[in-house]
Amino acid sequence: MKEQCRETLVMAVQILDGQSVPDEQRSSIEAHLHDCAPCFERLGLEREVKNLIARLKGSTHCPDHVRSRVLEIFLEEPSA
Repeated sequence: MKEQCRETLVMAVQILDGQSVPDEQRSSIEAHLHDCAPCFERLGLEREVKNLIARLKGSTHCPDHVRSRVLEIFLEEPSA
């Protein structure tokens, strides 16, 4: 994964988590997602996963090794 994509996705996930991001960074994220379909798709998947987790929150604990593996998969290069 390109470093720009990785950095954009990290910041975009921060926004999904409700963290504050400066307006100029937000504009940069939006521009990148507009131009980069793989990042746009990954962010959509991240949003879906977060929504699913929110619905299941409290029903079970996610083991640390599973959480780590999900993050690894999220940051891997997409196979095309």
